Amino acid sequence: MAHPTLSAVDYVLLVILLLSSAVIGAIFGFFKSKKSSAKEFLLADGGMGVVPTALSIMVSFLSAITLLGTPSEIYMFGTMYCYQAISWTIASTVTALVFMPKFREMNCTSAYEYLEKRFDRSVRMCASFTFSFFMLIYMAIVLYAPALALSQTTGLNIWLSVVSIGVICTFYSSVGGMKAVIWTDVLQAVVILVGLLATIIKGLIVMGGFGPTFSIASKGGRIQFDSVSFDPRVRHTVWSLLIGGTFNSLATYGFNQTQVQRYMCVRSTRAAKQALFINAIGAAIVILLSGFIGVILYAYYADCDPYTAKYVTDIDQVFPYFVMERLSENPGLPGIFLACIFSGSLSTISSGLNALAAVIIEDVYKGLMRKKISDERQGLVSKLFSIVLGVVVVLLTYVVSFLGSVLNAALSLFGVLSGPIMGVFFLGFFFPQANRHGGRIGFLASLCLQLWIFLGAQITKKQMKSESLPFSISNCSSYINETIIAPTSFKRDPLLDFYSVSYMWYTPIAVGAVIIVGLIVSYLTHPLKPNEVDPKYLISIGDVCCCCLPQPIRKWFRFGVDYDDYYEDKEKNDRNDIEMKSREKKSNTSGPNRISPAPSMPHNYDNQTLTTLDLHRDNIGDAEAQYLAAGLRQNRTLTTLNLYNNSIGDVGAQHLADVIQHSTALTSIDLGCNKIGHVGAKHLADGLRRNTTLITLNLEDNGIGEIGAQHLADGLQHNTTLTILGLGKNQIKEVGAKYLADGLRHNLALSTLYLFESEIGEIGAQHLGDALRHNITLTTLNLGENQIGHVGALHLTDSLQHNTTLTTLHLLGNEIGGVGAKHLADALRQNTTLTWLELYNNQIGDDAMNIIHELVERNVRGKEL
Repeated sequence: MAHPTLSAVDYVLLVILLLSSAVIGAIFGFFKSKKSSAKEFLLADGGMGVVPTALSIMVSFLSAITLLGTPSEIYMFGTMYCYQAISWTIASTVTALVFMPKFREMNCTSAYEYLEKRFDRSVRMCASFTFSFFMLIYMAIVLYAPALALSQTTGLNIWLSVVSIGVICTFYSSVGGMKAVIWTDVLQAVVILVGLLATIIKGLIVMGGFGPTFSIASKGGRIQFDSVSFDPRVRHTVWSLLIGGTFNSLATYGFNQTQVQRYMCVRSTRAAKQALFINAIGAAIVILLSGFIGVILYAYYADCDPYTAKYVTDIDQVFPYFVMERLSENPGLPGIFLACIFSGSLSTISSGLNALAAVIIEDVYKGLMRKKISDERQGLVSKLFSIVLGVVVVLLTYVVSFLGSVLNAALSLFGVLSGPIMGVFFLGFFFPQANRHGGRIGFLASLCLQLWIFLGAQITKKQMKSESLPFSISNCSSYINETIIAPTSFKRDPLLDFYSVSYMWYTPIAVGAVIIVGLIVSYLTHPLKPNEVDPKYLISIGDVCCCCLPQPIRKWFRFGVDYDDYYEDKEKNDRNDIEMKSREKKSNTSGPNRISPAPSMPHNYDNQTLTTLDLHRDNIGDAEAQYLAAGLRQNRTLTTLNLYNNSIGDVGAQHLADVIQHSTALTSIDLGCNKIGHVGAKHLADGLRRNTTLITLNLEDNGIGEIGAQHLADGLQHNTTLTILGLGKNQIKEVGAKYLADGLRHNLALSTLYLFESEIGEIGAQHLGDALRHNITLTTLNLGENQIGHVGALHLTDSLQHNTTLTTLHLLGNEIGGVGAKHLADALRQNTTLTWLELYNNQIGDDAMNIIHELVERNVRGKEL
């Protein structure tokens, strides 16, 4: 009998899926009113809904390999693997409660930004390059392996599949950005669920219901949930799946760039938690459905295993072989199955392309190249990287096609490489003693250990006992009453036992190796003191894991770090959020006291009571900023306004500047991470000239530039109340630094100035150094990541010898080197006021760092006396 082939209806369904994905990309790429920024392209402007984001999280790593591999796993090894549904749920819950809020708090586009803040750039780059390497290989395999399985069972041309998926995926990922990726993920999640359910329903009809299916599978030993062996060599046990499986899943949900990006795509931490909880339910359902298909496959092929009978060449082809044998009786059902598998590939590859674009932009381009580009240009570069990466993945697929029997080994490399990344995050979050040397060496040691185990397992694979359950071919037409039994055991040596460790334990081993080696190295190279690490980069083990224990025990697990102020500030912010939302609800029904300047204004506020208004990540834009400003002009009680990350541009800044100019109560405004240019900066500067109450103004990560810095500097000369000004990530460069220096010479109020990542260079450092000679109010100056070099350090040190007010100076990542360190040490011998100096990631030797540390400590002791 001829092998069934795909019908015209099946091909139509496939084309509809691919065209639908392309159309979604076109809608978000071509039909929008504004140019794409990097934030919109990589993070969907932080405005995605909970359910779409949850479905996107769910399908990002539910690849076609998972959809084909899970039924095969159950078919060969039994239902123990279904415990993974519990592991995924635990990992999602832990991520939602512990790790995701930290990434949201740090506002990370790239997950690996944290590693530089906690350790140094070298640790960040190690993790970033490792992720990029295994993600490229993984995407190529995700593209090729399913196409190979489908081609050999359905007759679908392998390279037609590869090119079609590759081109469509690259198109909508690069054109539509994260919004297109998430909405196509929603479509693909629906298709995956429909495909799995259609297969199950048809399979149960064929087998005569649940009873016969489970009866046959049970007799064949496939229904098993009671393997509780403590032998780490056993492939699947309750312990390996619940402990090792949770670690494996946590490496994906907690620290993989593709998932971390999605946590930043929603408006709030609460929304991200909801998305993770919904994902946990959905992912568990998909695992159980896929596992049940494996049970159906075994029940159907109990007496004639197509793999043993050589009807298929790989175990992963059993599922599509069944589809073509039985589902082809109903035209369209094979098409639904193929659409399901294609959806698995599309979702994983599109997520990977967007994640890699973010990593290359944030970690490589902006980090190694030391270049700063406008937000719109950064969005364009991100698109170009997505296109290039898509082409690379398709080309790598051709290379992967030659791997042959090494293909499964290459796929398992994904788990091997993700473990050390997770380990270095654990080391940074949970162990404040760990320093940059411990982070770097711990990561590399764990990576080497993982590769050793992995390569040893691959080389000695044929010497290991197979754990596959027995198959029968007694009812196959070309075989006579033969049963294949798993091989018997044989003598093993200790090294072989070591290589035989179940793959489920790879990630826990990797994490343990990073922590052990990292802590040993840290203690050998001067561990960090508790007060040398910002608590926001740490997670207290006692407070997270032992929250029910008495306070003294929890404090012991804090390793001497003072979290009290950090927790107090965090609790205060949370209370403000709750208070603000409560007042919003009241004001909606308060009648005459409402602020309602326009029908489309989204919020109403009580003039008599409102003191804090937090609208960060609310996607307000210029139009709503105008309505908000109109409502706040007559307000006499509001003191704190948070409009961080709201796509507010120059027009919105103009309206808010009018509020600043007339306000008699406002003391703090956060306008960071918006789209305010030099025109908007001019309006704000005009407001500052007349304002007499504002104390804090944050304008970091806008597009203010040199001209905007000039306007603000002019405003500073006339303002007498502003004490804290944030201008980091604004490309003010050396010219802008000169304008600000001129403003500082005449300003008698500003005490804190943030200029991190502002491209001021050594000339800008010279201008600011000159200003410090004359300024008598500035106490904190942040010049991190400005490439001032040793020459810029010299200019600053000259001013430090004369300045008597500066107490805190941040110079992280400035390429100061040993020469610059010597200049700083010379200045500190004369300066007696500087009590905090940050010099991480400056290629300064340990000896020089120790000398500077002792000099700063001398100033601290002198101040205490």
